Amino acid sequence: MSTTSKEDHWLELITQCRSSGLTGHQWCIENGIPVSTFYYHVLALRKKAFQ
Repeated sequence: MSTTSKEDHWLELITQCRSSGLTGHQWCIENGIPVSTFYYHVLALRKKAFQ
């Protein structure tokens, strides 16, 4: 998977989480995603957006 497609994948997951009405922690548990991995990608994408 290329960097851009990985970023697109995580952006889609983050968007799903935010629109779910759940907290990030709850959404991660329900979707089998490690909370630390999720927030790593949230921060990485946020950092990239401000560069």
